[in-house]
Amino acid sequence: MEKPDGNHGFTHAEISYGAFCISQEEARQGKHSGRDAHWFAAIERLARKRTKGAGPKTCYMCDSPPTSVEHVPPKCFFPEKKDLPDGVDYRQNLFTVPSCDVHNTEKSKHDTYVLALVAAYFANNQQAKDHYGTKILRALKKSTGFAHCVLTGSEKVTFGGEETKALKVDTPRFLQELQHMAKALYFQHFGTRCPHPVQVHTPMLHDENKQPREDIKALFKMVRPVIDDAQAYGDNSAIFHYRLAALPGTAMTLIKMTFYQGAEVLAICSPGLMEE
Repeated sequence: MEKPDGNHGFTHAEISYGAFCISQEEARQGKHSGRDAHWFAAIERLARKRTKGAGPKTCYMCDSPPTSVEHVPPKCFFPEKKDLPDGVDYRQNLFTVPSCDVHNTEKSKHDTYVLALVAAYFANNQQAKDHYGTKILRALKKSTGFAHCVLTGSEKVTFGGEETKALKVDTPRFLQELQHMAKALYFQHFGTRCPHPVQVHTPMLHDENKQPREDIKALFKMVRPVIDDAQAYGDNSAIFHYRLAALPGTAMTLIKMTFYQGAEVLAICSPGLMEE
């Protein structure tokens, strides 16, 4: 009997046949997303078939039984209908994963904090600016504690010839929440918990001189040819989408999360990594 190929539990033959079927389906539609995309799509299809009709056994993060579902990214990242023009709805077909109380309810206090930091990124689209001016501004006015948490230590800086405000970031808290999102997306994509440590990197975090980190810029430049050619997932791409790919010649799985068409986060899943 053929042994499973990788941590998803499917054999090489199962995945190869699934990838072949997907390539034939695309050929009939006049499409070709690429061999790697076919491979990952086959794993995703097999995972969904395996779990269809059988409720999730564990939380996406631990061995505890799930008590709820967690949106990934958190639902607060998606504007509410009351803040949008008639007919616009960014809360359709959101990704969810099974979660225990610890990894959902008890971490929800961090969600709006991370949202405030991500939505404030200078390269984001108009939807992020509008979201900041509605939901986040309401939260800042409603809670002095939240306002203190987000705004204390902020400084005026000049970036790209324009004056803006740099927020002081609780980096360990920020990266941990992004790491949780990456692990949730892995679970959502493959139907199983991420088997390896995960590191996250983002150009949103600058160096001590309030400038982009050169090492992070170099990392993104290195992986873009691979990750940017992968299929994008997410029905609300103006707010969020992700791409997933394997880095050729390594045991690494890459997940790139893009928020508001500007803020990017790269998650690397690989054996031997040290989680931050």
